[in-house]
Amino acid sequence: MIIIGLIGSIFIIMFPTKNYKKIIRLPFILIVFICFYMLFFGSETNGATNWFKVPIINMAIQPSEFAKIIIIVYLSLLLEKYDNLFIKNEKVYDKIGIILVVGL
Repeated sequence: MIIIGLIGSIFIIMFPTKNYKKIIRLPFILIVFICFYMLFFGSETNGATNWFKVPIINMAIQPSEFAKIIIIVYLSLLLEKYDNLFIKNEKVYDKIGIILVVGL
């Protein structure tokens, strides 16, 4: 797990953050579907039913851990995209809606 984390960290550090805008939608949509899938078909481990067993490497992972990272990146890109709504105090409901949709 340390080696996988190290390789993943190096990839993330070397990947330019301006390219996140191009690829974040697909991981966001995938992780939302995977989390919903875990509600009904997840494996139970220590009382939690949100584990996904990977038969190839004979271990289980929690998709919610990946969801945290993806949601933070997606929300930050949305806040950057709609920063004019947050500077002006005109559309308070739009601000709350953007945050709630991504956060939920």
